[in-house]
Amino acid sequence: MLARLPTAALFGTVAWLRGRHRALHPNGDAYEAEVELGPDAPAPLGPSRTVAAIARLSRGGGLPAPLPDVHGVAVKLPSLHGPGHDQDLLFATTWRRHVLRPVRRFEHVEHSTILPFELPGGRRVVFGALPDGEGRFALASAPVLGDWGEPWGELRLGRRLPAVVAEELRFDPFATAPGLRLSGPFSELRRPAYRASQAVRR
Repeated sequence: MLARLPTAALFGTVAWLRGRHRALHPNGDAYEAEVELGPDAPAPLGPSRTVAAIARLSRGGGLPAPLPDVHGVAVKLPSLHGPGHDQDLLFATTWRRHVLRPVRRFEHVEHSTILPFELPGGRRVVFGALPDGEGRFALASAPVLGDWGEPWGELRLGRRLPAVVAEELRFDPFATAPGLRLSGPFSELRRPAYRASQAVRR
């Protein structure tokens, strides 16, 4: 509990200093998108189908190009689990799934959720978004200490949305299916960080 307080204060202060923008990934572009869920998609995401989505691409530290920065892809599947219950997945450029990787361009670099999710039955996996051509990312899973498996889905970007939409979007890594939850000790530090940053923005 005590560890959460400085985390929340830090992210809230950074958001305030940035003029009520996000503490991390302050600027980005939003896109209409769709996600194709295949038969091997994690069971909590539901049956095979293609669903509407919104995606936001951003630079983690807000550093100007061409400086290297951690790139992010945030995906929202609105009301995937019922009215008002979205599925959010947040990916960042990484090396070997768990180490943040600053890059100049993200088109050929793996993105991962970094922190694992726990599936029904206790199995823990990291989700990945792997660039697969212009505007497309293969969605895959990996054991905490293993390699990426075969893709179980695909994210496809569509029309770019107005800048005001990208600014107003809210993503929450804890917005997920009842049978799918963030796991590990660092997940509890992430919750107050997001809440503090978004509270300042409001």
